[in-house]
Amino acid sequence: MKFFVIISAFLFVVSAVFADSVTLDGQSDMDDGYTDGNNHTIARGTETWFYIMCGFSDCTYHGFLKFDLSGISGNIDSVSLKLHRHTPDDNPQLYFYRITADWTETEFTWDNAKTSPDTIAWTTGGGDYIDTKIDSLTNPGAKLYNENIYCQRGDGGGLTELIQGWVDGTYDNYGMIIKSSLLGIGDTVYIYSTENFNETLYPRPKLYVEYTPDQSDSENSYRRKIILEGQGVNKQ
Repeated sequence: MKFFVIISAFLFVVSAVFADSVTLDGQSDMDDGYTDGNNHTIARGTETWFYIMCGFSDCTYHGFLKFDLSGISGNIDSVSLKLHRHTPDDNPQLYFYRITADWTETEFTWDNAKTSPDTIAWTTGGGDYIDTKIDSLTNPGAKLYNENIYCQRGDGGGLTELIQGWVDGTYDNYGMIIKSSLLGIGDTVYIYSTENFNETLYPRPKLYVEYTPDQSDSENSYRRKIILEGQGVNKQ
């Protein structure tokens, strides 16, 4: 039996013949925020944007993203991450790294990954991660306000492989740190976060995953698309 998938120019619409559609509403599909090198004890996980900046001597702000992938199994076919940048920048390259320690969105700071029930400090200030780029995003802006930026198999081509590793259990899913290449310039990239209440004006981060479920899942053995939007999961 053949299935036909139609994807709009901006990845907003995906439909499949005979495919069911389920929407799970909630707040638990994505965590985000940033660690603040100027304020080591302040939690920045519930603000309406998160910062990414490398300053004049080191990287002052690290962006954080973590996804709930519990509804996905099988083979990951493709992944696309969409972020919406608020402020102009000087065309930095954004780098993505795999986080190696668990963290709590409402508690993590530059010094600590979480504070309850016990305080657990990062081994390295700002967050613990593998210092190998899993992907990168080149030239995200050209000094424009309010535009979408995409990471689709960037220089590292690693987002698809990373999501597969999280789904398979090869890696613990602690999410990604996002850093900037602008060491010594100091411009800040502002990304709208999942806490934004108006999706039309302030688009939240979105992770698009196309995957083929395990063949043992006879009801859903065709390719499906899942969209994580920070306000619930939309499966198609």
